[in-house]
Amino acid sequence: MRDEPLIMSDPLETLGLDQAQTALYSAVLRLHKATRSDLAQAMDGPIEKVGRQLDDLVRLGVIDEHSGQYLARHPAAALGRLIAERLDRLAEESRRIDSALGSIRGLIRDYDAGRDYRSGPFTVEMARGRTSSTRAWWASPYNVKPHQCLY
Repeated sequence: MRDEPLIMSDPLETLGLDQAQTALYSAVLRLHKATRSDLAQAMDGPIEKVGRQLDDLVRLGVIDEHSGQYLARHPAAALGRLIAERLDRLAEESRRIDSALGSIRGLIRDYDAGRDYRSGPFTVEMARGRTSSTRAWWASPYNVKPHQCLY
């Protein structure tokens, strides 16, 4: 775990787009249709780097490539799909965390059973009203004497 909070400078990073990819996606949106050369010029960057970023954007599904032309998908559709995928991953992670929390009960029973074994059983008297009482054998995980138990 990290000691410092995770701070994202671009909200789309959580969806898998870094700042450079977000800027390139915005350029494709503005141009509607462009080649690698057009986008490298618009981004004022080397064509190889822009090409790698375009390939990443195609893989992420936010743009399409047809015959050397790059077309942006509508942000609601493209980013909506990325958001849905991210939510699915978070839901799966939440299910795994819930499962881990559920297994803690079993670990607590194991822990308590180990402590009970070492401390041994003791008798607890539980009073019902003024006249009746019941004796019960209880194991103490905390080495509490019967007269110290108040129920």
